[in-house]
Amino acid sequence: MAERLRRHFRRLRRTSAGFVTIGLICTVVSAMVLTLFGLRAIGGSLDIFDGNVWLSSSASGSTQRANVNSGKVDMRYTLKDARNHDLAVAQTDNNLLLHDRTTGIVTSVNLSTLSSSASLSVPPGAGSSVAMWKNRVVLVDSAQGTIQRLNPDNLTSKSPPLHFTPGFLPGGFDNDGRYWLASTTEGAAIAVIPDENSMQLRVDQKVSATKPNHRLKLTVLNQGAAVIDETDDAVIVIKGNQTRRIAVPNLDSSIITARTTSSTIAITVPNSREIVLLDGDSVHGFTVDGTGPLGEAAVFAGQVYVADSSATQVLELDISGKVKNRIATADSGGAVSLEQREGVLVINEPRGPAGYLVSKTHQITKITKYTDGGAGPEEDTVASNGPKQKAPTPTTAPPQPQRQADRPSNASAPPNAPPTGNSDTTPPRSSSTSNPAPSPSAPRNDKPRVPAPPVLKNARGGDGQITLDYYPPNDTGGAKLEAIDIYCNGSRVIHDVHSGSGKQNASFPARNNVACTLQGYAINSAGSSAAALGGAITPRPISPAPQPSPAPSPIPLAPTGVRAALTGGQNVQITWNAVTVPAGSTLDNYVVFQCDENALVCVRLFSTKNTNYTVNERSANPSRGRFKVAAVIDGKESAPSAPSNAVSWR
Repeated sequence: MAERLRRHFRRLRRTSAGFVTIGLICTVVSAMVLTLFGLRAIGGSLDIFDGNVWLSSSASGSTQRANVNSGKVDMRYTLKDARNHDLAVAQTDNNLLLHDRTTGIVTSVNLSTLSSSASLSVPPGAGSSVAMWKNRVVLVDSAQGTIQRLNPDNLTSKSPPLHFTPGFLPGGFDNDGRYWLASTTEGAAIAVIPDENSMQLRVDQKVSATKPNHRLKLTVLNQGAAVIDETDDAVIVIKGNQTRRIAVPNLDSSIITARTTSSTIAITVPNSREIVLLDGDSVHGFTVDGTGPLGEAAVFAGQVYVADSSATQVLELDISGKVKNRIATADSGGAVSLEQREGVLVINEPRGPAGYLVSKTHQITKITKYTDGGAGPEEDTVASNGPKQKAPTPTTAPPQPQRQADRPSNASAPPNAPPTGNSDTTPPRSSSTSNPAPSPSAPRNDKPRVPAPPVLKNARGGDGQITLDYYPPNDTGGAKLEAIDIYCNGSRVIHDVHSGSGKQNASFPARNNVACTLQGYAINSAGSSAAALGGAITPRPISPAPQPSPAPSPIPLAPTGVRAALTGGQNVQITWNAVTVPAGSTLDNYVVFQCDENALVCVRLFSTKNTNYTVNERSANPSRGRFKVAAVIDGKESAPSAPSNAVSWR
């Protein structure tokens, strides 16, 4: 019995120890969960960052990676031949996109290996841009009115772009992964969202914000967007299905950051040095002391930061407009950007040698982007400022698009242009010198690329249709061409999946008297090409052939045989001979005139289709006179006839 009790207590102790162990694990895990997710319940959101920001430097044609905690630059990526170019940076925790807006070259950098993985050539200038949210990248071409999703690793796409009215205002992604843009032509704010299971884009929301053709500005919020209507002095805030319109005076020529991360929207009126703050439906503002126009402003951690380039500084102000701090900037002649990234406010002067990071406690860390006057290597390189053994080893630089100087001397014609000889049936042949064979040491890249655009030619409008010729591209990207798609005003009208090697001819229905802007895309397994432009064509109805006008009717002859006779009661009856009516003509009527005795002064009395007319004695004046008659045929009146005999009455 005693032995059974001892065995029972030993089992109980082992079981209890298990309970204690499990309980301890649960307690620790629960504490971690409460620590992690309790913050979300208290603070509203949980931000997890990798602690690195990239700053662009136009002078050196490079970007620098700075640690937000130490403020040290530990990595620099320099683009070949990009010194003094306009550079833009888009980053997530996994990817970095570098956009040289001077040349139009976009380079993708894999941040896990710090190696460039692909490059893409887009139209130069501010009309094209790239935006990134998590692993979603969109290529925006506001000049052509297109948005297309790209693979962040190879910058290709397998889906055609969405089409909007050209000239829209590009925006950016909100925290829900929706890309916002504003159409000034329509007066609408539009949200585009990438599909979760494909590379397709779709319109998620379209809000009528203003009247068409107003002067607009756009800023993207954490959820939604705000449209500044400078024409009507109003701000339209769009969040979910709610739209609020707030009257704000004097918004002409305003400036606003492309992305607003604070709940307070800051708008700068540069010339009057005014800052307007919108917090919900509350609107207030203040004027900043000083001279010269202000730059963009941002609200960060309860303070207002605004670029004052005239005084080479960025001002930190409280909500009432009181200056709390002045951050000196270089006199580079360029704009200063303010952007919240990685939990800090990034102040960057792309043309200057330094940037600043502002923490949520308003501690300022200066970032020295370069110390060599902007000089750098003339090739794509990754350079580390840390110990050499820790520097990542870059892989092969991405292939660069062919530059003008690299093209053969006979490449003056546009790419893929059809032959210019008498025959228009044979597509152009590729020049053997335009793609020299790679050296034996050069790495091979057999991966398919997106094809070159097709060539659209000889578009012409008919009655209710448009006909055009098009050529498949010579460069199919190393893969079989799958299709050529042609769009009219953003709608696909031709889907050719059997494109031959020569000229193709096609027609499609189109509305008369409506201009059709043509764009063509070539598609292979790697994605869709850039757009080929075919111009704007307006079909017209075919007018019937003009019929010869009938010969004008001759002036009819005057009636003859006009006679006047008294009838009973002193009435006068006038009779005349009928006129001859030409074939195809119509007698309209006769016109009777009463004249004086000498037939010199005549008065129009009456019209009739008969060949006789009776004048009542009460209507005749004077008491002696003559009568004349004219004929009207096909609207033309003859000369009056010879006068009748004279008659007297009363």
